[in-house]
Amino acid sequence: MQAPASSTTVANTAPSAPLNFSAATSSNTVSLSWSAPATTGGTITGYKIYRGTAPGKYNLIKTTNGSTLSYVDGNKVNGTTYYYVISALNAIGESPLSAAIRAIPQ
Repeated sequence: MQAPASSTTVANTAPSAPLNFSAATSSNTVSLSWSAPATTGGTITGYKIYRGTAPGKYNLIKTTNGSTLSYVDGNKVNGTTYYYVISALNAIGESPLSAAIRAIPQ
Protein backbone atom coordinates (compact mmCIF):
# COMPACT_ATOMS: atom_id res chain seq x y z
CA MET A 1 0.00 0.00 0.00
CA GLN A 2 1.29 3.43 -0.92
CA ALA A 3 1.50 6.19 1.71
CA PRO A 4 -0.73 9.18 1.00
CA ALA A 5 0.98 12.24 -0.41
CA SER A 6 1.68 14.80 2.26
CA SER A 7 0.29 18.26 1.96
CA THR A 8 0.78 21.37 3.96
CA THR A 9 -2.25 23.49 4.70
CA VAL A 10 -1.91 27.07 5.84
CA ALA A 11 -4.89 28.09 7.91
CA ASN A 12 -6.35 31.45 7.07
CA THR A 13 -6.38 33.55 10.20
CA ALA A 14 -6.92 37.10 11.30
CA PRO A 15 -3.68 39.10 11.15
CA SER A 16 -1.37 39.71 14.06
CA ALA A 17 -1.29 43.18 15.62
CA PRO A 18 0.40 45.97 13.64
CA LEU A 19 4.11 46.43 14.30
CA ASN A 20 6.24 49.40 15.38
CA PHE A 21 3.25 51.44 16.59
CA SER A 22 4.46 54.89 17.66
CA ALA A 23 3.29 58.45 18.27
CA ALA A 24 4.79 61.90 17.80
CA THR A 25 3.18 64.99 19.31
CA SER A 26 3.01 68.67 18.52
CA SER A 27 0.63 71.43 19.51
CA ASN A 28 -2.91 69.99 19.65
CA THR A 29 -1.88 67.02 17.46
CA VAL A 30 -0.86 63.37 17.81
CA SER A 31 0.66 61.73 14.74
CA LEU A 32 0.50 57.92 14.76
CA SER A 33 2.43 55.51 12.55
CA TRP A 34 2.83 51.73 12.30
CA SER A 35 4.02 48.88 10.08
CA ALA A 36 1.88 46.16 8.53
CA PRO A 37 1.86 42.78 10.30
CA ALA A 38 2.50 39.43 8.65
CA THR A 39 -0.48 38.30 6.58
CA THR A 40 -1.30 34.60 6.90
CA GLY A 41 -4.99 35.15 6.23
CA GLY A 42 -4.76 37.37 3.20
CA THR A 43 -4.23 41.00 2.40
CA ILE A 44 -4.64 43.62 5.12
CA THR A 45 -7.86 45.47 4.28
CA GLY A 46 -7.74 48.12 6.98
CA TYR A 47 -6.73 49.28 10.43
CA LYS A 48 -8.87 50.31 13.40
CA ILE A 49 -7.49 53.08 15.60
CA TYR A 50 -8.76 53.43 19.15
CA ARG A 51 -8.17 56.28 21.64
CA GLY A 52 -8.88 56.80 25.31
CA THR A 53 -7.90 59.07 28.18
CA ALA A 54 -7.28 56.14 30.54
CA PRO A 55 -5.43 52.87 29.91
CA GLY A 56 -7.75 50.05 28.86
CA LYS A 57 -10.71 52.31 28.04
CA TYR A 58 -10.70 52.95 24.30
CA ASN A 59 -13.18 54.15 21.71
CA LEU A 60 -12.87 53.56 17.97
CA ILE A 61 -11.90 56.85 16.32
CA LYS A 62 -10.96 55.80 12.79
CA THR A 63 -11.01 52.86 10.38
CA THR A 64 -8.51 53.26 7.53
CA ASN A 65 -7.83 51.31 4.36
CA GLY A 66 -5.13 48.66 4.20
CA SER A 67 -2.51 50.83 2.52
CA THR A 68 -2.63 53.54 5.21
CA LEU A 69 0.21 53.31 7.76
CA SER A 70 -0.27 56.63 9.58
CA TYR A 71 -2.97 58.84 11.05
CA VAL A 72 -3.00 62.41 12.41
CA ASP A 73 -5.35 62.93 15.35
CA GLY A 74 -5.90 66.68 15.46
CA ASN A 75 -7.73 69.08 17.76
CA LYS A 76 -6.38 67.45 20.91
CA VAL A 77 -6.04 69.36 24.19
CA ASN A 78 -2.43 70.27 24.97
CA GLY A 79 -1.24 68.71 28.23
CA THR A 80 -3.89 65.95 28.18
CA THR A 81 -2.69 62.33 28.17
CA TYR A 82 -4.16 60.18 25.39
CA TYR A 83 -3.75 56.43 24.99
CA TYR A 84 -3.91 54.69 21.62
CA VAL A 85 -4.12 51.10 20.41
CA ILE A 86 -4.53 49.79 16.88
CA SER A 87 -5.64 46.58 15.18
CA ALA A 88 -5.32 45.21 11.65
CA LEU A 89 -8.17 43.81 9.55
CA ASN A 90 -8.33 41.21 6.79
CA ALA A 91 -11.12 39.12 5.23
CA ILE A 92 -10.95 36.68 8.17
CA GLY A 93 -11.25 39.21 11.00
CA GLU A 94 -9.60 41.71 13.34
CA SER A 95 -6.20 41.24 14.94
CA PRO A 96 -5.51 41.51 18.66
CA LEU A 97 -4.92 45.09 19.80
CA SER A 98 -1.40 46.45 19.76
CA ALA A 99 0.32 47.43 22.97
CA ALA A 100 -0.96 50.80 24.16
CA ILE A 101 1.06 53.93 23.53
CA ARG A 102 0.74 57.19 25.45
CA ALA A 103 0.89 60.63 23.89
CA ILE A 104 0.69 64.12 25.44
CA PRO A 105 0.39 67.00 22.95
CA GLN A 106 2.22 70.15 24.08
